[in-house]
Amino acid sequence: MTTLSETVERDYADLAHVLFCTELRAEGTPSPDDLRSAIEAELRMHDSTACRCEVAQEAGDHPDSYRERMRWCLDVVRTAFPSPRTG
Repeated sequence: MTTLSETVERDYADLAHVLFCTELRAEGTPSPDDLRSAIEAELRMHDSTACRCEVAQEAGDHPDSYRERMRWCLDVVRTAFPSPRTG
Protein backbone atom coordinates (compact mmCIF):
# COMPACT_ATOMS: atom_id res chain seq x y z
CA MET A 1 0.00 0.00 0.00
CA THR A 2 1.29 3.44 -0.93
CA THR A 3 1.09 6.28 1.60
CA LEU A 4 0.58 9.99 1.02
CA SER A 5 4.18 10.76 1.92
CA GLU A 6 5.26 8.39 -0.85
CA THR A 7 2.97 10.09 -3.35
CA VAL A 8 4.97 13.30 -3.18
CA GLU A 9 7.91 11.33 -4.51
CA ARG A 10 6.04 10.79 -7.76
CA ASP A 11 6.15 13.24 -10.62
CA TYR A 12 3.19 15.37 -11.65
CA ALA A 13 2.15 12.99 -14.43
CA ASP A 14 1.87 10.01 -12.08
CA LEU A 15 -0.17 12.03 -9.61
CA ALA A 16 -2.41 13.35 -12.39
CA HIS A 17 -3.05 9.80 -13.64
CA VAL A 18 -4.08 8.72 -10.16
CA LEU A 19 -6.31 11.78 -9.70
CA PHE A 20 -7.90 11.10 -13.10
CA CYS A 21 -9.19 7.78 -11.72
CA THR A 22 -10.90 9.34 -8.71
CA GLU A 23 -14.48 10.57 -8.46
CA LEU A 24 -13.37 14.21 -8.04
CA ARG A 25 -14.45 16.60 -10.76
CA ALA A 26 -13.51 20.17 -11.62
CA GLU A 27 -17.09 21.32 -11.13
CA GLY A 28 -16.85 20.64 -7.41
CA THR A 29 -13.75 22.85 -7.02
CA PRO A 30 -11.99 20.46 -4.62
CA SER A 31 -9.48 21.88 -2.16
CA PRO A 32 -5.83 20.78 -2.14
CA ASP A 33 -6.64 18.65 0.93
CA ASP A 34 -9.53 17.02 -0.96
CA LEU A 35 -7.18 16.29 -3.86
CA ARG A 36 -4.51 14.75 -1.66
CA SER A 37 -7.09 12.64 0.18
CA ALA A 38 -8.63 11.40 -3.06
CA ILE A 39 -5.22 10.47 -4.48
CA GLU A 40 -4.27 8.65 -1.30
CA ALA A 41 -7.57 6.75 -1.27
CA GLU A 42 -7.18 5.77 -4.93
CA LEU A 43 -3.66 4.49 -4.27
CA ARG A 44 -5.03 2.32 -1.44
CA MET A 45 -7.30 0.63 -3.98
CA HIS A 46 -5.07 0.57 -7.08
CA ASP A 47 -1.41 1.10 -7.80
CA SER A 48 -0.25 3.77 -10.22
CA THR A 49 0.16 1.22 -13.03
CA ALA A 50 -3.53 0.32 -12.83
CA CYS A 51 -4.38 4.02 -12.92
CA ARG A 52 -2.22 4.55 -16.02
CA CYS A 53 -4.02 1.66 -17.72
CA GLU A 54 -7.43 3.12 -16.88
CA VAL A 55 -6.36 6.54 -18.17
CA ALA A 56 -5.06 5.01 -21.41
CA GLN A 57 -8.39 3.25 -21.93
CA GLU A 58 -10.29 6.50 -21.36
CA ALA A 59 -7.98 8.37 -23.74
CA GLY A 60 -8.76 5.83 -26.45
CA ASP A 61 -12.49 5.68 -25.78
CA HIS A 62 -13.12 9.39 -25.14
CA PRO A 63 -10.20 11.47 -26.46
CA ASP A 64 -11.93 14.85 -26.18
CA SER A 65 -13.11 14.49 -22.60
CA TYR A 66 -9.82 12.79 -21.69
CA ARG A 67 -7.83 15.79 -22.88
CA GLU A 68 -9.92 18.25 -20.84
CA ARG A 69 -9.89 16.12 -17.68
CA MET A 70 -6.16 15.37 -17.87
CA ARG A 71 -5.40 19.08 -18.32
CA TRP A 72 -7.45 19.78 -15.17
CA CYS A 73 -5.73 16.95 -13.27
CA LEU A 74 -2.26 18.24 -14.16
CA ASP A 75 -3.18 21.80 -13.18
CA VAL A 76 -4.64 20.93 -9.78
CA VAL A 77 -1.89 18.44 -8.91
CA ARG A 78 0.56 21.34 -9.10
CA THR A 79 -1.56 23.10 -6.47
CA ALA A 80 -1.97 20.12 -4.16
CA PHE A 81 1.67 19.01 -4.47
CA PRO A 82 3.72 22.17 -5.04
CA SER A 83 7.09 20.46 -5.49
CA PRO A 84 7.12 16.71 -6.10
CA ARG A 85 10.37 15.23 -7.29
CA THR A 86 10.58 14.55 -10.98
CA GLY A 87 12.99 11.73 -10.85
